[in-house]
Amino acid sequence: MKQFPKKLISLLLVISVVFGTVSAAAVTSLAAPAKTVAATAKSENAQVEEALGNSVNPVIVVPGIGMSDVALFDSQGNQIKNDGTFKDRWRVLNLCTDDIMNDIWKLVPRALLSIALQKDVGLSDIITQYMPGMFKYATHDLEGNSVENVKAIEHNYPLSQYSEEDKNDFFNMMPMQKYVSSIGESKIYCFNFPAFSNTYTEAARLNKFVKMVKQQTGCDKVNLVPLSLGATITNAYFDEYADSHDVGKVVYVVGATNGSLVFADLVSANYSVNSAKLFYSDIAPQLVDGYQGYLINILLRILPKKVLNNVLDAAFEVVRKDFFVNTPSMWSIVPAEKYTELSNKYLSDSAHVKVKALTDKYYSYQSHLEENVNALVADG
Repeated sequence: MKQFPKKLISLLLVISVVFGTVSAAAVTSLAAPAKTVAATAKSENAQVEEALGNSVNPVIVVPGIGMSDVALFDSQGNQIKNDGTFKDRWRVLNLCTDDIMNDIWKLVPRALLSIALQKDVGLSDIITQYMPGMFKYATHDLEGNSVENVKAIEHNYPLSQYSEEDKNDFFNMMPMQKYVSSIGESKIYCFNFPAFSNTYTEAARLNKFVKMVKQQTGCDKVNLVPLSLGATITNAYFDEYADSHDVGKVVYVVGATNGSLVFADLVSANYSVNSAKLFYSDIAPQLVDGYQGYLINILLRILPKKVLNNVLDAAFEVVRKDFFVNTPSMWSIVPAEKYTELSNKYLSDSAHVKVKALTDKYYSYQSHLEENVNALVADG
């Protein structure tokens, strides 16, 4: 009898999760990275202002992950509606849940059986089958370009022309009010780019943006302030356009100039033996707000570790296969010391020749970062 209440609770949880949490997860902004970086940016704000000094150059902030609005565009460059949770714009992920919700009647029995029998009865298969479609707006093709034509919503004008809402978003990301008050909002710009993108395509856009800012302000040079992932775009920009001599100063704020060992471990499946526990105790409640996150927490605790690990393995395999391998911006946050190993593992086949050419190019600059930075300094 002791098992009956546990299984009854499991049943209720599964029903709640399947019908409520999928959509709840979809509508979560997933902007925690932005909050983390913004908090760090605030603590380092004085250092940023000191580094920028009394320069009269306009400032271009190159933001990090979760800080740029993106949208779906047609072939003519017009913004269009999409079939994800966020119909107009989003920041990191825009989940498409129609397929899984339409088939929910087939999926509930698998979840129930997995809990009742305490073994994986199709849960990992659900992940493999539906997860790629749910994350389709993050996928890239074999040339490293967005499959669905997802692009950043551009702000080709200074902070002085932002709406109050957009201005508040900017200062939440980069709390540099004191510096802005001294230099003026007309000399502060923000270059937006998709988190999942072609790094060198975005670097080319940044080059055009720099030229535009110079023209609008009448200044000979700009200052760049890259945050987090923005540092990778800045690396690629200097790799291609340093000879333009358009930049006066660069101030990195928690810049991912040499990537992230945590990310490298994730894509190589080199995660901790207690990764399942970390997932349900730390990650799941953050991904899903409110009581649904706690329901997932309880549900995942009920599942045997082996079942949960199977589900996590399936999820990480989809991430590697469908999102990571073809996306240059994800490769740009692989540390240089890990690149050769991972590129040999995932990009050595003939299908990925073009993607590998892009990632090799970035690695060539990244792996000589100190030397390249010193060269930039020496060149002014």
